[in-house]
Order: sequence, then C-alpha cells, then structure tokens
Amino acid sequence: MAKFEVIGCGVSYMVAGPDGTQVGGPYYNHDQAENAREDFERSAKMKKRRCMTCDDLFMSEGAHNRMCDPCRGNRNIFEGAV
Repeated sequence: MAKFEVIGCGVSYMVAGPDGTQVGGPYYNHDQAENAREDFERSAKMKKRRCMTCDDLFMSEGAHNRMCDPCRGNRNIFEGAV
C-alpha cells in the first residue's frame, strides 16, 4: 500500500509520496496537509471493480465498497430484503 506523509518545510507543509517526492502543497496549515494526505491515501487504494448488483465497472474505494453509486441510491433493489 502507498504511504504518504506530511513534511514540514519552513513555514509550510507538503505531502510526500511513497518515493519521497512532493505530491501536494504547499499548505500553510497542518490540518490542511493532513486532509490532503488522507485524500492521497484514499485515491491510491481505489481500483476498478464490478458492481455486485448490475455488474458495471466503477471506481471502488476498497473492499467495503462493492456497489456503484446508482445501485446504492436505488432503494428498490432492497425491497423484500429481510
């Protein structure tokens, strides 16, 4: 898994990628840099998967995410579920 980190650079912060190169910033607030790091981590985990309902390909955020947004928003597929 990709590992991103926040690095202080004088009065600002940057996000460094797994190879140590800058991938985000400069940020002038540590919380902003942390939020950006979390976004980079989340994006690195994403991959194409097939929806378990309609079988279409979609960008999944991880093993917990198996349904595409249209199917997730369609409450009719859950009618009669126990």
